[in-house]
Amino acid sequence: MKHTDNDNIIKIGKKSVIVYVVAGMYMLNNNPKDILIMARGKSISKAVDVAEILRSKFNKKLKYEIETKTEELTPSPGRDPLNVSCIEITLKRD
Repeated sequence: MKHTDNDNIIKIGKKSVIVYVVAGMYMLNNNPKDILIMARGKSISKAVDVAEILRSKFNKKLKYEIETKTEELTPSPGRDPLNVSCIEITLKRD
């Protein structure tokens, strides 16, 4: 999925869900066409929570597209490659 505007990307990490929800609300208030929520591994469930909170509590008209993939990470030499699940959730206005 190609997304060129870095101002509308939320990369999910170790912060609490509400931090990412507030960031998403800020982006929606600044009127972007869409928001991209990205997460890997254990953060995937947090990304889904953020998308659902933004949609259900703040803007029920948001539509979403979901893309999943697996990335192969190469650790230090001599170790086997790691496969990590990834998700990209795009929230779009009607």
